[in-house]
Amino acid sequence: MDLKQNAAGRKPAASQQRWTASTDKAHDTTTSNRLNLHVIFSGVNLEDLAQQAGTKLQRSGGEFRGTCPLHKGDNPTAFVIYTDPNGHSRWHCHTKCDAGGDAIDFVQRWQGLDFMGAVKYLAETLHLDLAELGFDSASAQREMEHRKQTDLLDESAKYFATQLWSKAGEPARKYLLGRGFTEKTLREAGWGYSRSDRGLHVHLQKANADLDIAKKLGVIRADGLDFTANGDGAKASPDGYIIYHHTWNGKTTYFSARALKPKDPNDKSRNLPGDRQVYWALVPGDSNLIIVEGQSDAESLRQLGRSALALCGVGNLSAGEIERVQKRRVVYLALDNDLHKTKLNVAEQDKVRKRKTLVTRRLCEALGALTMIVPDLPAKDMNEWLQNGLTLQVLEKHLSSSKPWLDMMIDQSRSLSPVELDETLQAITRHIADLPDTLRSRYSSLVEKKLSISKRDLKNLMNQREDENGYLDSEIRERRLHFKGDALGNFWARISHELMVDDGLNPPTVRYSIEGGLASGQTLQPVQVEARAFDKLDWIPDSWGMRPIITLPPGKSYLLARAIQEVSMESVQREKLYTFTGWHDCDGQRGFLTASGWLGEDGLNDQVRVDLGSNNLRHYALPKEECDPEEAMRATLEFLQLGPRRVTAPLWAAMYAAPLTSLRPLNAVLSVYGTTQSGKSTLAHLALTHFGTGFVQGRDYHAPIDWTSTMTAIEAAMFLAKDVPLVIDDFAPQFSSLAEARAMHKKGHHVVRSVGNRSARGRSRADLSQQNTRFPRSLVIMTAENPLIGQSIVGRMLYVGVEPGDILPIQGSENNGENKLTVLQGKAQQGLLAQAMKLYLQYLTENWERISKEFPAMVDKAAQIARQAGSLQNRLPDAYGVLAAAQELALRCFEDLQLISWKDVDEMIAENNQALLGLIQNQAEQVAAESPVRKFFTALASLLVEGKVYLAPRTQDEEYQPPIHASQIGYYDPGPEQKLIYLRTETSLAQAKEFWRGLDENLDIMPDALRRQLRQVDGLLAQVGERQVEASRSCGGIKQRVLVVNIQKVEQLYGVSLERPEK
Repeated sequence: MDLKQNAAGRKPAASQQRWTASTDKAHDTTTSNRLNLHVIFSGVNLEDLAQQAGTKLQRSGGEFRGTCPLHKGDNPTAFVIYTDPNGHSRWHCHTKCDAGGDAIDFVQRWQGLDFMGAVKYLAETLHLDLAELGFDSASAQREMEHRKQTDLLDESAKYFATQLWSKAGEPARKYLLGRGFTEKTLREAGWGYSRSDRGLHVHLQKANADLDIAKKLGVIRADGLDFTANGDGAKASPDGYIIYHHTWNGKTTYFSARALKPKDPNDKSRNLPGDRQVYWALVPGDSNLIIVEGQSDAESLRQLGRSALALCGVGNLSAGEIERVQKRRVVYLALDNDLHKTKLNVAEQDKVRKRKTLVTRRLCEALGALTMIVPDLPAKDMNEWLQNGLTLQVLEKHLSSSKPWLDMMIDQSRSLSPVELDETLQAITRHIADLPDTLRSRYSSLVEKKLSISKRDLKNLMNQREDENGYLDSEIRERRLHFKGDALGNFWARISHELMVDDGLNPPTVRYSIEGGLASGQTLQPVQVEARAFDKLDWIPDSWGMRPIITLPPGKSYLLARAIQEVSMESVQREKLYTFTGWHDCDGQRGFLTASGWLGEDGLNDQVRVDLGSNNLRHYALPKEECDPEEAMRATLEFLQLGPRRVTAPLWAAMYAAPLTSLRPLNAVLSVYGTTQSGKSTLAHLALTHFGTGFVQGRDYHAPIDWTSTMTAIEAAMFLAKDVPLVIDDFAPQFSSLAEARAMHKKGHHVVRSVGNRSARGRSRADLSQQNTRFPRSLVIMTAENPLIGQSIVGRMLYVGVEPGDILPIQGSENNGENKLTVLQGKAQQGLLAQAMKLYLQYLTENWERISKEFPAMVDKAAQIARQAGSLQNRLPDAYGVLAAAQELALRCFEDLQLISWKDVDEMIAENNQALLGLIQNQAEQVAAESPVRKFFTALASLLVEGKVYLAPRTQDEEYQPPIHASQIGYYDPGPEQKLIYLRTETSLAQAKEFWRGLDENLDIMPDALRRQLRQVDGLLAQVGERQVEASRSCGGIKQRVLVVNIQKVEQLYGVSLERPEK
């Protein structure tokens, strides 16, 4: 059964009517009547703010990491930006700052503002009126008080955590490690330790925290002891207490504690005053949730990689907590098994069972009928199971036996007395009425079958007024939609398919396929409509024009949407639809999606629907038929013989590296460039036929996407073409207008940065809600007439130059190369290259567990070889490692399949690696050529020769006549031997930038960054100031700060002369 709708299993409106919940807890972060900051959090891009503050972020899984821009650290992973359960971005510095929060917290620290100053700063950035945020003095005061409370709790949490890792906390650490937790888990959970003393009081005083707030919250008592001292805590547990750190959205909300060695087993818990709070242990990327009883159980699950919620003795979940739970995809209830190895008598065991049944019923009534009930655990609780060797695989297998609570109610009803059955039926039918439309009919049929109830009797039990006769209110009669006998227009419409659309990352969306016709008998074109836009009915005129006429009065159009849904209930077909390529688990088995279906260990399953659209992405389609494996292998190896190995090896390796993107991505764009008729696009698309024959047809090719497409379309292609190579064809701005050329360059730079960082633009809808995330998941290849260059991107690219004659013969020469190309194009259209890739993908599927460990090690080993081969920019050895390891893995695959000898494999691996190493060594020279320092001095040297800038004598003793219309950039020492010059940083840089701009290139560097880079080159600056790069010198009769440059070192390093031309 597909349970991907809503963990609540009901409509939001109905869910509000069916249960009564307690109010939110005192320490909860969701208190009402405060500023509406959701608008700011939805609109602001925290990644942009952090980069404006001075960091460079790199994508790491679902997070961004970089150096901390607040304390200016150098740890490249210390600062992290992640997405909280509400979909908002939050940050945390794990080193010197040891702090985190939302965008407001970040701006406060970055700009040195108070709370309201930060709110105003962000509101101005987003062009928001403060009145729209509900701003007034009272709301601002409430928000500031709330933040003071959470800041104090955060500070207290730091203290408790420090104590756990101190010498005093050693017994607590030993105890927790003995319960199966790792040190990593304990640190990430932020658990702490206390001896019920005044240590926290002293710490908060030193931190200038508000002790009145601490006492108000109950963190410390009036006598200065912390909350664990309640109930004679120090004597109750002489060895101290383990502190459980409750958080939400990265902020501390509450503390609870457990005695390490309680004298009384019934007196082992401590909590802050007031209502207890639940304990969240969420795992980024896990949209499901497992509800357990204790904090240790929740952290045991998080250690295994699963999100959990611990009830912690909470009687009734608050409305806010229920809402959070219901947002999860699937919710499991896994209460303790208190009868495991029990010594209780029969009566006591029965009492335990009844208690568990009551708790289960109460929770499921609040959370929803589709809450999954987990079978009894083979241990007392999750933590005991962890200590007994629980693994994620074992856990998943146990969870797979869970059943929805509604199913259990229906099964249990079969053995009830008539009176009990009547009461239970009322509850069952109430829950069925609350279910989403996609599940209501299924459960209705289930009840009719299992409980022998007629359809009419079941309908009569439905107690929601609008759904009481829902199956009878609408019909299609005389080719018109009718509701309660009245025609709604001159047409009919019906939902034929309900598609659950999965893009492989974001929560699935629902799409309807709708068919229809006019009363005249004319058929209307089938349309597809997003479920969220269905009831607005704009799709009717947008898709069918003026012919369908709706005869409902204003304000009643919702009846038409309801009628279409009701007449579709019996016949609608529900299907899963994938809109991406690449690896995906189906029914617990790993396989590879393309437009032709799902390729698993047993072959291609074409019943799995994959829709890549009507564009050229649809050509990613592995062949359904089989062929001779050896013939397929020979065909793919012939690709390497089409031209020089420096050209063919990188492309061939890229084909086999693409399916390994999830293990180690190629964080660079492979740029295949050459003049018109050099064969660059022909070769790139021939390589693409490893993933489908449609990319080449005769001498024509079909690019998945090209550079004339919009940036949004290119981003979508890089996202949907997952684990495959994506060719973006024909980067040729020189043949476009000036505006189009600039736009193409901008797209090129954005694509390269996105691939290099594995990041995407933050995008919002009109209502400021965040659109689905779309970061690159492809191995990106671009074809171009000339290489895309620039110092900010050259390190993120690999250039493969195709010279005339490399692939296509030069006119008038022998055409053996073209014959080879024509023969292989024919084999590609027969599907032989795709068959070779199919063999490789099935090999990966069968050996994934081993390869997922071996391939990263192969990449690291190859990268180390590249580093030893020469001084290379950091990214280049990693790129070499990915390509070298992938081509070796592919060849070893064919060797393991006994299609080629080990000797031939070794020779090809060596030859390919030599070509790949030459590629990145050439790239290193390109990186050096794009060095900002090199470009800076190259520009100044050229400008001096051209007489557009000049250097004046430092002293006024020497007569000097500057060139006409030239700009002064600095000074020189008079005399026969000129070794030093004195440059004005800003003036010189401005002239250098203008020089490169005239050549359609950029020198993208700020003065401060240039100063830092100049200082890092040994011997380049002859003198520097004590605190600044510039030195203070007398120039032109006045003291000035200048760059004192050793021109002999410049000539030695960069081959340009900065001596005065007249000298």
